[in-house]
Amino acid sequence: MIHPHRYHHSVGCRNPTLRRTQRGSSGTNVVLVLVLVGLAAATIALLYWRSVGRAMQEQQPQPAAGPAPFDAASAQTELEALQEHFNQTGVRGLTADASLASVRRFVEKYPRFAPGRTLLAQVLIYANQLQGAYEQLVLSLDLDPNQPEVHLLAGTVACQLNRFDDATRHYSTAVGLEPSNARYRLYLAQVYFNQQKIEQARTTALEALRLDSSLHQAYALLADLYAQQNKLSLALTEIDHALAQAPATGRSTVLAYVRRKAQFLRRNNQPEESLLTLRSLGPSEQVRPDVLEDMAICWSMLGEPAKSAALFEDALAMDPSQWRFAAAAARWRLRMGDRDAAQRHLDTLRRINPSAPEIPELEAQLRGPSIHGSANGG
Repeated sequence: MIHPHRYHHSVGCRNPTLRRTQRGSSGTNVVLVLVLVGLAAATIALLYWRSVGRAMQEQQPQPAAGPAPFDAASAQTELEALQEHFNQTGVRGLTADASLASVRRFVEKYPRFAPGRTLLAQVLIYANQLQGAYEQLVLSLDLDPNQPEVHLLAGTVACQLNRFDDATRHYSTAVGLEPSNARYRLYLAQVYFNQQKIEQARTTALEALRLDSSLHQAYALLADLYAQQNKLSLALTEIDHALAQAPATGRSTVLAYVRRKAQFLRRNNQPEESLLTLRSLGPSEQVRPDVLEDMAICWSMLGEPAKSAALFEDALAMDPSQWRFAAAAARWRLRMGDRDAAQRHLDTLRRINPSAPEIPELEAQLRGPSIHGSANGG
């Protein structure tokens, strides 16, 4: 089967690439994007490829448009070998070049074999060639429209290409093919949200939860939806549901939800509760630069920006090689108007990382008039 790493966790309608992660943010990005982690590929790995053998047992030999006559058993054997080779490519961290060439030859040999088109799309996704991948998925679906998992993958790639209408069509088709599958409705709700079809997104997410009440991503989507409408009490209720259902082993998911809850609390003018929420994280998670920044905003809202700066100064003392701590400490000291301390932190930043992108801005602020002000709820 195709390994789930094949579709990287940055997949989502909001993110522009498949293979590049982003720093955590407490901004307006949808948490669901962070936690629809490889669902499309993982499911294809478990369901689609498993079904290939069954499908080909049911197929009758038929002529192909390519140079070789179609033989289901031979195609299956060749496909499995190519699939395994591709899996090893990812495991070893190699480029997709070798697999791409061999899978293209396979597709030329069996041009009307839908699973071959899907495998080629997977390889192209790994190579970050999204347009070509989408074209191959469409060809696979033209050959065999009854592939809900391929519709799911096609819709997710369409999102990455900002083709939201196409994504909606693919997800809706998947729902039509398997109405009892909650995940398909979850993806459809997500793309509705990205299109700002808020009521359709809410209704579809609730339908997904009626089918599977443990679907934490649906609760997270509802939380973001209500937060966008400034219904923060409802948003907090839904993010608590998401946290209750999140897998204990999925710490990246839990971290995203905790930060989201803390953000909602700050927006609801509850900085103390936000700080307590962030302190529920593990020790190593609490010293992440993004989490420290969340905590710093809380202290600033509480009128104690010196504690905001101290968070990063203490973290820098524990890890003197972390230039981001020095940059943040300088920034918070500047907000307090403590130019001397900010200058010391800037000097430390230059020593640790002379090419840090924050240096020009900090230098400009030190040259300019004194600035004061606290951060907002973020």
